[in-house]
Amino acid sequence: MRPTLTHALILSALPVAVACWTASDAAAVPKALTQQGRLFDNNGQPVKVTMTLKFAIYSQASGGTALWNETQSVTFDDGFFSARLGETTPLTDAVFDGSTRYLGVTVGTDPEMTPRQALVSVPYALVANNVTGDITPSSVTVNGTKVIDASGAWLGPTAGLQGPTGPTGPTGPTGPIGLAGPTGPTGPTGPQGPAGPTGATGAQGPSGIVNSGQVSWANGLTTPAGSWMNITASSINFTSTGGPLMITLNIFLNGGSHATCRPVIDGVWAGTYGSLVNPGDPFWQEGLMYTGGGQWHPWTKTRMYPGIPAGPHLLQVQCATDSGTLGICNAGSVACSVHFVEIKP
Repeated sequence: MRPTLTHALILSALPVAVACWTASDAAAVPKALTQQGRLFDNNGQPVKVTMTLKFAIYSQASGGTALWNETQSVTFDDGFFSARLGETTPLTDAVFDGSTRYLGVTVGTDPEMTPRQALVSVPYALVANNVTGDITPSSVTVNGTKVIDASGAWLGPTAGLQGPTGPTGPTGPTGPIGLAGPTGPTGPTGPQGPAGPTGATGAQGPSGIVNSGQVSWANGLTTPAGSWMNITASSINFTSTGGPLMITLNIFLNGGSHATCRPVIDGVWAGTYGSLVNPGDPFWQEGLMYTGGGQWHPWTKTRMYPGIPAGPHLLQVQCATDSGTLGICNAGSVACSVHFVEIKP
């Protein structure tokens, strides 16, 4: 079974190293950093497709405005990815001023993942904080004035270097009393007063469910391999307000080798409206189940389908098998059913 991507994702990030720099070392230190990690879907399976990731750098662990952001199209290999930040939007000196920075990652249209990741130093940044060995400049300039040329000759002031500090002189007379200092901090808050009377009860809010429907049937059907059987007994006519649908299928299957069932809206798989199609295996969008062995196997599945447009629609169920002949909903007195609820948009 191949996993279907949804909007509930888990990110497992590898340690991140940040390269800090200044204007003087820009020619030697790369102004980019690498973010590596592993991405899982809501079933705990590693992602294996190409998706859009947005990276943003903040000055605080939550909230605030991003100091920098960049969006990249990233291909995942068994969930693993590696992205070089700064390739599209340059990382300027203002982004890293020596204080702690935090990296936020957003997958597709999902909200930004939490918590943000604190960025740490790499060898470039640690060495840039202090010279630990010989320096080899071609010249030395201070405040726009060259003081040492390429041959090592001193070009600065000829008055000589400043001598050591002399001894401390005697203590001078006490000066006049200064102005009053600022007001001290506010004292602690006093004890809490008694509770006031209970206010009036507010109006009842709207219900979260705006639409629902259910149908069940027990008439048996069969379908050959390689084609979808449309179950007309499963039909539900409804009018959508544009909210997502939570659809539950309870279908009994027998025969063939492996089989699958799916909800369709107006003849189109319900996941198409919310771009839930797995491009690598479009026939098994809802997964597959072994249905051989001469026994009836229950196909029970509940899933949220976003993106259904507002207006009147027809909800039905389709089933298919990869070999032989598939029996559908003929398990004695046990009925098959389809149920849906529409959540307030």
